[in-house]
Amino acid sequence: MGKTTTAPPAAKHVLVEIPVPHVLLVTMNLPVQMNALPMETVWEMDQIWRWFDDEPELDVGVITGAGAQAFSAGMDLKGTSASNPLFSTPETPTTTPINPPVQSAKNSSLPTPTTPASVSTTPPPASQ
Repeated sequence: MGKTTTAPPAAKHVLVEIPVPHVLLVTMNLPVQMNALPMETVWEMDQIWRWFDDEPELDVGVITGAGAQAFSAGMDLKGTSASNPLFSTPETPTTTPINPPVQSAKNSSLPTPTTPASVSTTPPPASQ
């Protein structure tokens, strides 16, 4: 397993692994709800990708979803109202909806390869 200079941020529904040196594997871990992300998890992922941006030992980020039904069903819309304190930041009052973070700075400027991955534990069907 690879090493980093700092520990990754804690996350409730996201698994963070360094399977080989310089590669970050981020797994959305909400398989029962097809990895639909509640706001809390979106903010956790924001912190993880910011950590990835600042971590000199990581060069590639891979994101995947747990379970066999879906990579991700998107946002969990139950918790996205503007009155939800997780939908606001200290700079943004809770009465003003904001767009949640979706990309890290490293990803948006594209200096580091990052790819979504569909990982299946089921072998492909045999050729006929």
